[in-house]
Amino acid sequence: MVLEGIKYNPKMSQIITEEYPNSTVVGFMKLDQTANFYYENTPFSFLDASIHDAKNSKKKLESLANRYCLFNLIKNSYPDLLPLNVLKTRANKPYLEGSLLHISLSHSNQWSAAAISDYPLGIDIQIKTEKIKVVASKFCNEAELDWLSRHDIDGDYLHWLWSAKESLIKAYGLGSVDFRKDLGVLFMEEGKGLGIVDKEKKSYYDLHFQKINNYYFAISTLTL
Repeated sequence: MVLEGIKYNPKMSQIITEEYPNSTVVGFMKLDQTANFYYENTPFSFLDASIHDAKNSKKKLESLANRYCLFNLIKNSYPDLLPLNVLKTRANKPYLEGSLLHISLSHSNQWSAAAISDYPLGIDIQIKTEKIKVVASKFCNEAELDWLSRHDIDGDYLHWLWSAKESLIKAYGLGSVDFRKDLGVLFMEEGKGLGIVDKEKKSYYDLHFQKINNYYFAISTLTL
């Protein structure tokens, strides 16, 4: 799905909510406010020390926007969960304290996204860039490169493949993996696909793809 020409309320960041299979809800949000706005409108329990201590102003803005997006997604979709704390595992994966729901966050330049699901999931955003072609061989395996050479005319699939693998890492959530060896995208078509994490044991993930203007989104959820 491609969303174009979206109109925004300049006084409040607009969150576009989409429902996906596997009981997954995703919120997409354009960063159109200041860091102070997101800080003042996000509960302290959704923030962590790394955000407060961030010296890079751009990173701080993106992190605050992420937590603001997550808070509003939960407030609108799962209001009975509030109040709650957002914590991180040792592998730096965010989670909701005392809840069985799974969450994931991502941001890229002017867009932020948060996702909630009954199943392990990951979400990633990638802005369109020519640089991704240069590093394709570093994250694509031979089968993926061959498929792209025959199907990827405008570079959309390459961007989605990168985002898919980033989302798979987040869904896996147990530490470092090799992009080419441990992660795979088995097929991609019409906004969906199937991914695999082959680390110690094989886990399969449903993939869904979205494009908003020049931004590519990928959502992965553990296959039922």
